[in-house]
Amino acid sequence: MKINLPIPEKDLALLKWPAIISLVALVLATSVYFLAQYLDQQSTAALVDAQQSLERVRTSIEQISQEEATIVQYIDRFLYAQETGFLDEEDRLGFLENMASIREQLQLFPITVELGTQFSIPLSYLPEDPLPGSPLTLRGSTISLQTGLLHEFELSRLMDGLRESRGILQPIECSLLEQSPGDRFSQVTENIRFDCSFNWYSINLNPDADELSGGF
Repeated sequence: MKINLPIPEKDLALLKWPAIISLVALVLATSVYFLAQYLDQQSTAALVDAQQSLERVRTSIEQISQEEATIVQYIDRFLYAQETGFLDEEDRLGFLENMASIREQLQLFPITVELGTQFSIPLSYLPEDPLPGSPLTLRGSTISLQTGLLHEFELSRLMDGLRESRGILQPIECSLLEQSPGDRFSQVTENIRFDCSFNWYSINLNPDADELSGGF
């Protein structure tokens, strides 16, 4: 059975190659379109990554600038705290040796020193601090001193010696009690009884979990 086509076979033969070329062109155009879409997505992702990297760099620069400003602002205080031993470990043996040295240098009467149990308080940064540092705690101990004085001038010399101690000493309560009446300057004896208690503070820059929880 022969089917009559609306287009003669001769004409179909002429349309064969143009149709193939059109199909190939369509495939190429479609491929180019999807390739362009892929490249556009990749370039967009690369642009986003570049913008995020730039933002991270800007943030880092701002943090460095803030840290530099903080260092410049507080460097003198930090150096003072470091120089006075405020950032050192609490050296109880060193403190007792220092008191013995003060007594020997000033030729004082025997000094009784009592060191209380050490306590620790976690320190918090301000909520608005943009660059809070590492955790740290304030350590403290109560110190009681008792000694006899020949006269009041020895008290000022003793206080000068205590100021040279490592750490920060905060007076709590001090008292002077006259022991003997009369011309005290002519008597080489204990004329004044000196009693004083201090809080001895230092900063721990590397606290453990117990200290940070307040359990130390």
